[in-house]
Amino acid sequence: MPSTALRALARLIDRTFARVAAAAVDARTFDRALIARETSFWSDVEPAVAALAARPGTGRELLARRTLRWIAGHGEDRHAWAAEDPGTAGLLLPPRPEDPALPSWDTWGHIAPPWSQPLGEDARAALSPYDPADCRFLGLEAEFRRDRLDAALTVQLPRRYDAGERVRAGARLGIELEAVSELSFTSGSGPTGALTWHTGNGRVEVLAGEHGRLVAERAVLRIGDAFWHLSEPGRAAAAVTPRHHRGRRPEEWPLGPAFALGVPHHASSRLASALVRQALAGISRARGVERVDQRHILTLCRVFEGAGTELLAAGAQGGRAFRRLILRWVERGGEPLTDWFAGILHVNSRRGPTGAWARKLAVELTRRSGPRPPGPWTPPPESPPKLPRTAVLRLLSVDFDEHQHERSTAGATVQFAVPPTDGGGRRDGWDLVSVGIDGLDRLRLSPGAFAGPDRLEPLRRRKVSLESGSALALSWHDGRVPVAWTGWPTAVGRIRAVGPEPVVPIVPLPEERRRGATG
Repeated sequence: MPSTALRALARLIDRTFARVAAAAVDARTFDRALIARETSFWSDVEPAVAALAARPGTGRELLARRTLRWIAGHGEDRHAWAAEDPGTAGLLLPPRPEDPALPSWDTWGHIAPPWSQPLGEDARAALSPYDPADCRFLGLEAEFRRDRLDAALTVQLPRRYDAGERVRAGARLGIELEAVSELSFTSGSGPTGALTWHTGNGRVEVLAGEHGRLVAERAVLRIGDAFWHLSEPGRAAAAVTPRHHRGRRPEEWPLGPAFALGVPHHASSRLASALVRQALAGISRARGVERVDQRHILTLCRVFEGAGTELLAAGAQGGRAFRRLILRWVERGGEPLTDWFAGILHVNSRRGPTGAWARKLAVELTRRSGPRPPGPWTPPPESPPKLPRTAVLRLLSVDFDEHQHERSTAGATVQFAVPPTDGGGRRDGWDLVSVGIDGLDRLRLSPGAFAGPDRLEPLRRRKVSLESGSALALSWHDGRVPVAWTGWPTAVGRIRAVGPEPVVPIVPLPEERRRGATG
């Protein structure tokens, strides 16, 4: 029977895919924050797969235990995540004490402001190096997460201290609000004004000049200023903050990817590791509002369900067991992931019998997709948009920062949950639909926008709105253009449909799939 550490490592991988699948199964309760958090802990999954795939007799138990400690040893949040499994908690070292409300030293040797602190009366002193009365609002994001509405406001504040002649842009400030009860925002492109807030009666009220008002139960302040060490609070903090050397404890050495990957293991396990890594990377795109594809996430979770246990069993059997495991994953993926598997196997194939087998399989998968049309693909003629009759507003992300994205105007991304009985929705459940709008002229958002299922008006010449008293209104420069609700990303006029992107594109899409992606 595998050791305790090996089984714990396999359970963590299995738990991640299971939690992501549960969070993405219904578009009405799609939890983007949970998905991003789960996948962020596997930013480097190779050591875990290498431990599970190590040859018997090479110290798999020691490797698994040290890999667990390495995964959980990068902050209290990661330690708490790993310790949620009762069988794993006893294998971990005590977490390193951290306080995000205290200044710390960055990698450049400069004192950095506190990572986060509650937005209250004490936070006013933290903004003494800036001028909140003359700020520029860069972005607003509101998302309904399971049973509550969260929001985030990003602003740019002018500095009151001298940061140097070459520094022109102000410092960035982020305010994250949880359990929002009131939300209203009306603005054109590039809004400016004063930032103020009030606390009391168990809630926080944030006023964005004359443009908006947000009321929530909790709010957190995050300061992003690379030159904070030049301010008076930064100099004072540098004088009293000790420089801690985060050296490894004796029981932690050696750790990390170099140690794990140096242990002898089966050649085919590298291919399995690459597939798991790319699957988690594809799922992690949920943290970006423009790359959320619910169907793709659910497909990957279905294919790699129980991947940790399967990798552990394959490691005990031998190299050909990993080939059989990869073939099972390919069969589970079916036609939707044919190109995805082909691209990853082709890129990660190496010399030797395993590389030849991977290239042969990649070619076979490419043939299954059918013939490729010659020459570059051209979009079909414009057609009237097919909008769902009913939809639930899930997320609104507005970006007023034109300079950062080299645009002349602001942009927005809107996500809706579409029922299965309506056009564009999945037959087996609610689907998540995203629409991106460039050239944003004006935004009007009232609290009723996130009230629940609502009727969506047809896409007209200058606005998209919900019928509940025009709770959400967006207007943009160009006229009516077609919108692709699902499929691969397409750039059509000023409105861009948002969908999945190929991880390793080695061949163009078949003609029939391209038509489906834009119709």
